[in-house]
Amino acid sequence: MAANIDVIALAIGSSAIPITGFQPYGTSSVNSSSDQSVPSLLSDLQSNSQNTSSIPSNQPDYNSQIARLNKMDADLIQLNNHLNVFQRISPSVLVDPFTAVTYDTLPQKITPLDFFTPDVIALLLQHVAITIAALSIIRESRFGAMELFRISPISSMETILGKYISYIVFGVIIGTIITLLVYFGLHTPMLGSWIDYALVSLAVIFTSLGIGFVISLISQTESQAVQFAMITLLLSVFFSGFFINLIYFYPPIKIVSYLLPVTYAISLLQGVMLRGETMNPFLIAGLTAYGIILFVASWWLMRRKMIRSMS
Repeated sequence: MAANIDVIALAIGSSAIPITGFQPYGTSSVNSSSDQSVPSLLSDLQSNSQNTSSIPSNQPDYNSQIARLNKMDADLIQLNNHLNVFQRISPSVLVDPFTAVTYDTLPQKITPLDFFTPDVIALLLQHVAITIAALSIIRESRFGAMELFRISPISSMETILGKYISYIVFGVIIGTIITLLVYFGLHTPMLGSWIDYALVSLAVIFTSLGIGFVISLISQTESQAVQFAMITLLLSVFFSGFFINLIYFYPPIKIVSYLLPVTYAISLLQGVMLRGETMNPFLIAGLTAYGIILFVASWWLMRRKMIRSMS
């Protein structure tokens, strides 16, 4: 018996632990709460086998040896049950024991079209705002409107502030049309708050106008302003997370990504529209702060431009 138990332990080897947990799919577990694991059974069998290998003949009773033999018999039955269950397992389960099952945690199924819709909305809002702002001041300088601004009783701050307000209104109208087309035409879900969506869209328009005004104030011609706007569009497509997630970018490239308003907007709109989250406070604060910096830069460039023209 001791030799056979040693052979069994050697044959099972490192498979002793997994054998205990196997059971055919769709059946209840054959193991009760009192069942031992295979390593524990083998250890008890070997221990009891050694204790019963030599029994003195002059002892008054053999109750302890009989109890050990009964325990060994029960352990062998349990071990046989484990091995029978293990033998019924399909080889394919042993080779590939895990099955991946995914479940939707959202109340509505998100399609690939829905996933890219917030990205497109953010990109359109940014590009429209940058383009109209980039062409505004350079055209006014070309047609002589800047001369009227210089002789009028308004400051550079009032001039740039008026342009911001007018173009924000125009951007809001464009954003509203895009949103209605997307929501009612493409049936893109809106799982979050419409107020959060509106605030994110407004922040994108505000910051994008700042980029556009800076481009317009540093450009010499309309074609140059258009080229700067197109370069910004290309950077937005490739470095904003539109196609490739930002986690795959090297840290220096991420600096370029976060100089684009669309990078913030994509993450914010996906969270609001597709996951029903509230606005990320760090992202919306970063986007707003970036817009304020661009507003100050636009005012400073406008002031310098008007002073130079007067001189």
